[in-house]
Amino acid sequence: MLEASPTIALISPPGPDFGPLAEGLRSHNFTVLDDPDRDAASRADVLLACFAPLDPSVMTRLSPWLGTPSPLVVAARTPPSEAFEFELLRHGVQEVVTVDGPQPYEPVCKAILRSLHRHRYHQTQSDRPETAVQAQGVVDMFPMAVMIADGAGVLRLVNARARPLLDAREALYRDPLGRVRLTDRAQDARLYQTIRAVQEGHDVDCALAAPRNSDGVCLSVLVVPVGKGAGGAPRGVSLFVSDPDTALLIQPETLEGLYGLTVAEAKLVIALVSGQTLDAIAAATGTSPNTLKNQLKAVFRKTNTSRQAELMKLVLSGPAIFRRPGAQQL
Repeated sequence: MLEASPTIALISPPGPDFGPLAEGLRSHNFTVLDDPDRDAASRADVLLACFAPLDPSVMTRLSPWLGTPSPLVVAARTPPSEAFEFELLRHGVQEVVTVDGPQPYEPVCKAILRSLHRHRYHQTQSDRPETAVQAQGVVDMFPMAVMIADGAGVLRLVNARARPLLDAREALYRDPLGRVRLTDRAQDARLYQTIRAVQEGHDVDCALAAPRNSDGVCLSVLVVPVGKGAGGAPRGVSLFVSDPDTALLIQPETLEGLYGLTVAEAKLVIALVSGQTLDAIAAATGTSPNTLKNQLKAVFRKTNTSRQAELMKLVLSGPAIFRRPGAQQL
């Protein structure tokens, strides 16, 4: 089974020469659009055209689709000549795969994923504007793993501390569609519920645990909205990932000076930023939940925020997290 469900638009029907190709793709976790119109096809992750035989007329039949943003894969029953395959690739086809067995979906699945990986890579790496390079430099300064994703969870920016965590695949990873995923399925589902909720402006607990595959301590993940784009549409989220065994060095007096908080309020904010929930803070400190809620209301008022997600964004994107060398946590 695949880790993701790409949407495939069949822009040229497979026909009997390809056997049950569509059924085979669906059995491999793909979403298949049979004979879609152009609008539906333009929203697909990959376009798939099947031809038997593969002759020069194919170029004419493909021409309406060569300018679409989605990668295009061509499947053929017989291998094309080298010159013709080069012509297809030169005009924008990303993969040409030959299918010569009774079950064509296996090589087609691999070709689809290769094209999708390549497409995602070029989206994030090619022609990066200067602002993106500057943004990379900023997130690399953060003392924790930082990942910026769109509303679908596709990673757009990852800092230096996040890359080893993704590569290790112990608690989180990048799936074939470029989305951040948690290895624990229940928490992964909760992650995406939280992403949707914070983008829609709901006041939810934006902290969750990311269990490791081993018996190590869970990572803490904070989900905060990036902001609004044109027309008020959400731009996505930032994920701040920390190891609870490694304290985030924010001084209470720093928050007191920046936002006019009391010592108790500053310590509450530091605990929230470290990935603890209100219930966990109450149990650890012996403070009643009602007292903590009243303190949090005061923090909201002083920081001009109204939800935990806004508060986390303010603190984690502000100067409090950047510590001077040699500073110690109180």
